[in-house]
Amino acid sequence: MGIVSARHRPTPPRIRTLQWILLALVGIISYGALVLPSLLNPASISLQVGDVSPSDFQAPNDVEYISEVRTEEARLSAENAVAPVYALPDPSIARGRIERLRAALQYITLIRNDEISTPEQKASDIALLSEIALKSQTIEQILALTPARWDAIQQESLSVLEQVMRRTIREQDLDSVRRSIPSLVSLALNEDQAAIVVELVSAFVAPNSMYSADLTEAAKTSAREAVEPIIQEYKAGEIIVLRGQIITPAQLEALQQLGLIEQSSPWQDYAGAGALVLTLMALTNLYFSRRRLIFLLDARSLVVIALIFIFFVVGARLVILDRTVLPYAFPLPAVGLLIVTLFGIEAGIVFSILIS
Repeated sequence: MGIVSARHRPTPPRIRTLQWILLALVGIISYGALVLPSLLNPASISLQVGDVSPSDFQAPNDVEYISEVRTEEARLSAENAVAPVYALPDPSIARGRIERLRAALQYITLIRNDEISTPEQKASDIALLSEIALKSQTIEQILALTPARWDAIQQESLSVLEQVMRRTIREQDLDSVRRSIPSLVSLALNEDQAAIVVELVSAFVAPNSMYSADLTEAAKTSAREAVEPIIQEYKAGEIIVLRGQIITPAQLEALQQLGLIEQSSPWQDYAGAGALVLTLMALTNLYFSRRRLIFLLDARSLVVIALIFIFFVVGARLVILDRTVLPYAFPLPAVGLLIVTLFGIEAGIVFSILIS
């Protein structure tokens, strides 16, 4: 058949319908051929962290890459290694605790000097102190002290508390700090008097260095930023993951980097194939509309072109899929030659472009 123009001949409705049917049929079959690899090999796409490896995976060649997974693991490890950061001791806390102790001592002094109350009433009043819960034996000893001894205990208590609060004290250090108080009491006091000082001071010791979330976060950020990107290397033939192993994030990343499994979602492949087929269908329809060649108005010619196109598209996809040598032996250029022979040079060029 020639390539005679039929520009002035209207396209019969029957032929136009056939063109649309064949175009849709070829489009559907072509789309199926394009997505065939994903449909036949879904396991390579769905392999995820936590899956069981279906086979042994080896590096096909020497490769090195920046491992985002291992770098992130190292950064998290560096973050977790950062100890909590505490603010510097707050002097206002120390001053506040000393003032509270001084107020408690003044209260006890007032009760001691009360000449109206009985010893029992005095002991009861001292026991009502909200800042400190003194033992009953300690209260009796305080009430029995001479004014001079009581003044000495007051001065020593304030002095010892000041020494203690000059230290860096954190919440977890309270017990050890309180245990160290007896060693700070003056040896000029006897054992009972020293015990009174220890009991008074211990009640007013408090943390003066608080945990700082901001400083800790800044330290973690610095530790994270100090970690250099980790370069992962594989030699050709080196095992990445064995059959039956649970796939870890680092192994999955390696498989993706080496191209042993698909990285993208299959829906991206399906959408891309669909867009390609729709574009080619639009170009073919434009060709039918603009170039009204005589063979395009012949039903048998249209069917022959459709069958040739389907045969070569499906055949090429089946031969090329997961093959190494056969794709070079498949006669794909024969499409153009065959259509040139049957319908002319223009048709051969157009359909060769479409099938390529």
